[in-house]
Amino acid sequence: MYLIGLAALPPIQAEEEDTGALQIESTTDELSADIHIAREEGKEAPRSEEDDRKRTRLGIGESVDLLLTGKDSLIGNTQKIKWTILKGENLGELDEEMGNPVKLKLSPYSVQGGKVVVQATTERNTVKEKEFTVVLPEVDIDGHQKVTAQHAKNPKTGERGYDEWNFEAFPTETGCSAKLEITLHPTDVSFHNVEMLETHLKNIPDPLPEMGSEHKPLPIWSNVNNRNVFIDNIGSPKPMSQCKNLPQEWTWVSKFSTSRMSEPLLDVTTQHQRFLFTWSAPNEEGVTIKITKFGRGVQRTAIKTQYYTPKRKPETLTKFL
Repeated sequence: MYLIGLAALPPIQAEEEDTGALQIESTTDELSADIHIAREEGKEAPRSEEDDRKRTRLGIGESVDLLLTGKDSLIGNTQKIKWTILKGENLGELDEEMGNPVKLKLSPYSVQGGKVVVQATTERNTVKEKEFTVVLPEVDIDGHQKVTAQHAKNPKTGERGYDEWNFEAFPTETGCSAKLEITLHPTDVSFHNVEMLETHLKNIPDPLPEMGSEHKPLPIWSNVNNRNVFIDNIGSPKPMSQCKNLPQEWTWVSKFSTSRMSEPLLDVTTQHQRFLFTWSAPNEEGVTIKITKFGRGVQRTAIKTQYYTPKRKPETLTKFL
C-alpha cells in the first residue's frame, strides 16, 4: 500500500462563506433598454435579466425594490427597519419609511442627475448604505445629436418603413408620411416612464413660401417605450391644387424636451424638419415630395390625374430614406 504525500493533493477550494453581514439588495422594476433592444433585433443581450435588474445605474423615472438581508440577530424585527435617503432627496422618494422591503421611486421629472444614497437602520441601530447613480437622457452638445432614429416597423410586413396614411392607395393624391422611432440614450438604463414633448421654435425662411405652413406639433406628450423609443410623425398632405410655382422648400425647427403634463422640462435635442416640393418631370405631370428629419426621410411622387394610367402607378411608391 502506497501513501500519497499531502503535497501532491490538489488544494481544496473553500466555498464562499456567507458571513451574514447586512446587505441592501436592489431589484429594478424595469429591464434596461439594452435588453429589449437585443430582443427586438434577435441578438444576445449584453447581460442576463437577473444581472440587469441588479443595476445601481438608473434612469430618471425608474423604481427599484430595496431589501435588507443578513443575520436575524443583526436585523431584528424587519418591520422596524427605518429607511432614509441620505443624499439625492430631490431625485426620488421612498414609498415607505419603515419595513422590509421598500421601494425607491425616482422622479421622471428631474432635470439633473446625480447620486442617491439610501440607508437602512435596524432596531439595534446597525446601519447599511447603498448608492445609486441616476442619469438623464443625453442632451445635444455643441450640435452633436444625442438621439438616434430609424423608421418604425410596418405592422403588416415587419419591414422598417411605415406610412400610416397609406398614400399608395391614392396615386394622384399629393402627400407622404412616415413614422420615426427616436431612441433616447443611454440605453443601459430605462426611460420608460419619461414623457417627451415637441415644441416649435421657428420657420426657415421667414416668411414661409406660399405652400409653407406654420408648424403645430401635438400639444400632448409622447410616451417612451421599453426600448427608450418614442414615435415622431413626419408628413405632408398638400392637395395637388396647391402645388404650383415649384420648387418650394422650407424648414421647421423644433425641440424635444422631457415634460410634465405637456410642460417642457429638460431640452434633449433640436431638430430641423425639411420639406421640398418639386415637379417630377419638366412637363409638370407630377409632384415629388421629400421630407427629412433626425437624419431620416420619406419621398413620394404623385401623378396628376390627366397623366395617370395604371402603368404609371409604380412611380408613386414611397421611398424611405
